[in-house]
Amino acid sequence: MDMVEIIRQCEICSANYTVRSGGFSRRYCYECSPINIPRSEIASYIRSAIKRQLISEFGGKCKQCGYNKSVAALVFHHINPAEKDFNLSSNGKILSMSQYRAEASKCELLCFNCHTDIHAPERPILQTNEEAHILLGAKRTEESKKCIICSSAFYMSKRGHARKYCYECAPYGIKRSAAINYIINAINRQIISENGGRCTICNFDKNRNVLRFHHAGEDAKKERVKAGTLIKDISLCRLKAEKCILLCTNCYAETHEHVRVVSCTNAEAESQIQKYTSKQRQCETCGSNIERKNKTGLCRKCLNHLLRAERPSKETLLKQLKTQTFVAVGKKYGVADNTIRKWIRQYDT
Repeated sequence: MDMVEIIRQCEICSANYTVRSGGFSRRYCYECSPINIPRSEIASYIRSAIKRQLISEFGGKCKQCGYNKSVAALVFHHINPAEKDFNLSSNGKILSMSQYRAEASKCELLCFNCHTDIHAPERPILQTNEEAHILLGAKRTEESKKCIICSSAFYMSKRGHARKYCYECAPYGIKRSAAINYIINAINRQIISENGGRCTICNFDKNRNVLRFHHAGEDAKKERVKAGTLIKDISLCRLKAEKCILLCTNCYAETHEHVRVVSCTNAEAESQIQKYTSKQRQCETCGSNIERKNKTGLCRKCLNHLLRAERPSKETLLKQLKTQTFVAVGKKYGVADNTIRKWIRQYDT
């Protein structure tokens, strides 16, 4: 069987690529969907190719600050959330490129820093210690206490001897369920300020919510900085933060680079396929070309002829069916019972 080649256009980047027999279902070029990769990683490569193509079509840089160093640090921000049909960065079913382009037209291209600044602006201090002391009035104690987060002195209420945090870290008069968020924010604010308060690579310092801790080595990853557990022990938090460096989300994305890069070009992939399929095999019976992966060593025509059972005459079949069942007769000739019924109907016609 001769090898058939067809030139197609990639649905993502519109590049021309060649497909051969056995790969006619391929929709993407070899740069967007590489060959010889695990099946579990194919979707990840395709999503990365879609993201690269959309970013290049929409300017390739942040609309606010002009950032264009890494594709991994760029994201699409929906201008009007009410018009949002799906999340472009979701890991669900891969849709058509026209659907992705229609959804991206509702967005603006931003870097992670600008995107975080929009969705998570830095939370201001709700009240100072002086303002809380005025609210307490005569209810406050005469002796001050030291905050375990920021080490500032504060006065407690006479009923609040268990308080560990000052009123800037945990405001006075709020619900207990909301206090945990203020405490975590205060811990994050304090640790970031103790570690420089800015990205160690690009010196970004406009919004603390944009900054995050990056583990400098493999050993540091064993002890992660988690705010939920840090409330119990601030010294443990500081100890863990010493093993990290402070990065903004853009630099963090550049460091991890979670977007898949092009593993090989279309020309390289086609040369590999050509090398793999160039060694043709011949059918052992008729000598025609067959695929290299063929396990039988026969072409389809010869294989069908070999598997085709020799049909007995109608009289022989009817004679055997008088004493045996259709299943038993079929086993004798290596076919199914329904095949015996078809043979009899064909003899009648």
